[in-house]
Amino acid sequence: MALGTDNKLKSSLASPLRAPPKAPMKSVPKKTPAYSPMIKLVDQGAVDDVNNNVLAGAAGSGRMAMQSMAGRGLSAGRGQQARADMAQGNAMADAELKASQNNQQADQQNKLKKLAYDTAMESEDLANQGLLQQLRMSGFGEDLASQGFEQDMIEAKRRGQLGLDSIYNDFTPLLRGLR
Repeated sequence: MALGTDNKLKSSLASPLRAPPKAPMKSVPKKTPAYSPMIKLVDQGAVDDVNNNVLAGAAGSGRMAMQSMAGRGLSAGRGQQARADMAQGNAMADAELKASQNNQQADQQNKLKKLAYDTAMESEDLANQGLLQQLRMSGFGEDLASQGFEQDMIEAKRRGQLGLDSIYNDFTPLLRGLR
C-alpha cells in the first residue's frame, strides 16, 4: 500500500506519446536572396549631365530671339526685349520639364530593374526550395519503400512457415490455360 506519491518526478519526464514542444518561431525580416550580381542601374550622374546639357541649351534662347527680331541698324526696344524675355522663360520652362522627365524616366527604369531582379531572385529561391522539398520527399519515399520491403519479407517468411504446415493447390497452370 502506497503512503504517498511524488508528482514532481512525473512532470519532469517527457511522455513518449506526446510530441516534443516546438520552439517559438522568430520573425526574420525577408531578404531577397542574391544568386547573381545586381543589374547595373541608370547612373544618376549621367542623367544630371544630360539635364545640364538640356538646361544649357535653353540658356541663350532670349538672346537668340532678340537677334532674330532685330533689323539692320535698328536698336532693340522694350517690346522686343519683352518678347525675348518671354521666349527665354518659355525655353527654360520647357528645358526644366524635359529635365524632370529625364529624372522620372531614370527613376522608373531603376525601379523596374530592381523589381525584375528581386522577382528573378525570389523565383530562383522558390525553385531551390522546391528542389530541396523533392529531395526530402524522395528520402521519405525510400524509407517507406524499405519498410514495405521488410514487411513483405516478414510476410513471405510467415507464408512459407504456413505453407509447410498445410497443402495449397496450385491452380496457376490451369488459370494460364484459360487466357
